[in-house]
This record gives sequence, structure tokens and C-alpha cells, in this order.
Amino acid sequence: MQDTKGKPLSFIHEMSGTARILFRLFIPFVLGAVFIFVLFLFLNRDVFILLTGLMAVYFIPPAGKESVIPIAIATGVIPWWLIAPVLAVIDILCALFMVLNFELALKIPFFGTKLMKTIVDNGSSFFEKHPWIKGFSSIGLTIFVIIPLQGTGGLTTPIIGKMIGMPGKNIMLAVIVGSLISCYSIALGSEYVYRLFIYNMWFGILAIILIAAAIIGCWFLWQHNKEKVGKRYYPELMKDNVSSESAAEKEAATQPDEAHPNEKEGWR
Repeated sequence: MQDTKGKPLSFIHEMSGTARILFRLFIPFVLGAVFIFVLFLFLNRDVFILLTGLMAVYFIPPAGKESVIPIAIATGVIPWWLIAPVLAVIDILCALFMVLNFELALKIPFFGTKLMKTIVDNGSSFFEKHPWIKGFSSIGLTIFVIIPLQGTGGLTTPIIGKMIGMPGKNIMLAVIVGSLISCYSIALGSEYVYRLFIYNMWFGILAIILIAAAIIGCWFLWQHNKEKVGKRYYPELMKDNVSSESAAEKEAATQPDEAHPNEKEGWR
């Protein structure tokens, strides 16, 4: 039996099989319930109802922090310093559930059999074309969480992390750091734009246009330069990818083309 004494959370390994499964399954929900109860104790009724409603919306695609946070701040009821950590905690709890129950989550109807399978299939195809991205490991996964327009990072990030073979603690660290940076950055930016709108509507509109242009510009730069980044930092992985593609092309070229049925039998 593997010695787990002295290791973090070693008591989990000492549980029986059924107890371990139940603990891993329910601990994220218990922590979430405690978190919501704390919010209920410290917030007034109207703020609590609005905040929990936005928390629920956060789970519905295509909603994400880049849309929920500005909406929360635009209400004038929920301040930026509240909505940012709340959404970060949601990301962290979702990631904890996925890390602890990844195999079980794959069996959940629709979520595991459809949604997760689609993410895994798309991710596998992406990493086959760009294997060098695996080399960025925790840093790359953290950046993935920070990037907006990708929904609830706490759900998708652990799937990507598992696919590239990262240990659970590294995935959790990437989600914690990336989500805090992302949520607070969007919250502070949204607060700034909101204040501009109050001061002058056209200044607010101009700020939104500039932010959107910056995001689109960064996306186009990434699409244009991602292979150059791979060749610079991970040339050996790029070489392996090119070699595998060349081998596949040569194998395809050596296979005789199957003649059309009419060509085999002749035109009769």
C-alpha cells in the first residue's frame, strides 16, 4: 500500500473506497453552500438575491465573467470588489469538482457524454496540431483562464489540464491565479468604464470600442504568431510535429489510389 503519511490531504487516501468517492463528490458542494451562507449573513437581502441570480447566470453559456461582471457593476448595486472574488470562488469550486471527479464527470448525462466529450475531442485535435503548447504547462493554463470569452474557466480548464497530463494541484493553482487576475482585471476595467459612462456617455462608448479593439487585436496577433512562438521556445516539439505530418503524407502517397468502380470494371 502506498505510504501517504505526511502528504497534503493524506486523510483522503486513508478513507475506504466508498467514503473517498462520496467525499470527493460532495466536498465542492459543501464548500459552495458554506460560501453562499456567508454571503447571506453579510449582505442585505436585495444585494444577495441579485448576486445569487448572477452567479446562476454565470453557468449558462455563453455567459462568462466578461459579461456577468459588467452587468453586475452596471446595476449600481453590486460593487466591483464583491463580484470579482465571488466569480473567482465559483471558478475555483468548479475546478475542484472537476479535478477530484474527472472520471465520474465524464459519465454525467449530457454534461459528460456530450459537452465534455466535445471539449476533449476539440482539445485533442488542437494539441495534435500545436503540440508545443503543452510545454507551457502551468503558465499556459493560467493564461488560458485569464483570457476572456471562454466561459466558466473552472469547468474547461481542468479538462485541458488533464489532457496535457498536469497534476491536479498544478491545475488548481492555475485556476486560482488565473481566475483572480481575470476577475479583478475585468471588474476594475468595468468599474472604470462605468464611471466614464456616468461622467460622459460618449467617453464610455469610446472606452468600450478601444477595449474591444485591443482584445480583437491580441487575438489576431496570437493567430498570426503562435507557430513562431512554438518554433522559438519548443523547436523539438515542432520538429516532432512536422516529422509526424511528413511521415503521414509519405504513407498516404505510397498507398495506391483506389480506382473508381467504373474504372475497374470498365464502361459497359
